[in-house]
Amino acid sequence: MKNTIISILKQQHLLRPISVELSPEEEIISSMHMDTISVQENGFSLEEDVNAPPGKHYKLKAFPFSKNVTFGVTDVKELISILADNQGECSIMGSYKMDTADSVCPPRVRAI
Repeated sequence: MKNTIISILKQQHLLRPISVELSPEEEIISSMHMDTISVQENGFSLEEDVNAPPGKHYKLKAFPFSKNVTFGVTDVKELISILADNQGECSIMGSYKMDTADSVCPPRVRAI
């Protein structure tokens, strides 16, 4: 039997939201999978500004962290990319096998 490591993610709210530059495709993926990206699933909090110019519709209001690993803009963009490639089948929350090299989640997540 292989060991499974469970990591609990906490959420860090930002005093000032960070603009996340996304392609039009990434913005569509974000809106389609907001529940997967959001607090309930992965700990990110994105705010949509429909009046912002294309590519700047989303701002990061909070990000997840666990122990000494902090996630940020690069990680939310990577999660969005993975969601586009895998039809929404990735979560950074929950249990991961440390030795699973073929996981659909980012390598940084597997290292938690």
